[in-house]
Amino acid sequence: MALNHILIPYFTSDSSWRAARHGIELAKEHDCVITVMAFMPISFLNQGFFLLSGNTAGSFIGGLRPELESLKKQADDSKVKFFIEMRSFFNLEQAIIDFVDQNNVDFIIIGEQGKLFNLTETGIDYIKKNTNCIIKIME
Repeated sequence: MALNHILIPYFTSDSSWRAARHGIELAKEHDCVITVMAFMPISFLNQGFFLLSGNTAGSFIGGLRPELESLKKQADDSKVKFFIEMRSFFNLEQAIIDFVDQNNVDFIIIGEQGKLFNLTETGIDYIKKNTNCIIKIME
């Protein structure tokens, strides 16, 4: 199986961390690109505009930075093309589908605890139906 692009929806959990590390190893093995899509809390404003919610977002990003930097270092050490996308929790299934469509993604690895952040079995089924990706759930 040849892979072009691996996507890791990232939710600051142990299983997301394992999913990202596994994705980096797969990307190295298949000489492909990996993107970690980190989801952040948001506030809703009029007309569909979103802003990060003050202290919550600041502490979230501050806590996330060392994890993402560590993953980037691991990818760099492995000579893997590694990208980070920051997204809001809002409509995350559609955000994943849109990213897959725009970036030739063919493999998604989801940490089990992604389910805690509104990525439910229904959402995962929706992604499966609307993409041609292989989806692996890490435990």
